[in-house]
Amino acid sequence: GSPKSLSYIPRVKEIKVMRYIVKASLGKEIFNIYSTNDYSRALCVERKAKESYENVWICDCLMEVLVG
Repeated sequence: GSPKSLSYIPRVKEIKVMRYIVKASLGKEIFNIYSTNDYSRALCVERKAKESYENVWICDCLMEVLVG
């Protein structure tokens, strides 16, 4: 199911190699807050994270590799 709260993932120190990484920023600092292979789960986390962070986005790691 989708996450109800981000309190259990305030900041992740180690991101597993997954296709999607949800990233957020506070000021000039950027955090990787969640990683998954499931895009719909990444969308749920992104939506919830927007309540706590200034900017939130989903990084598609495959696309990052393809465009260099």
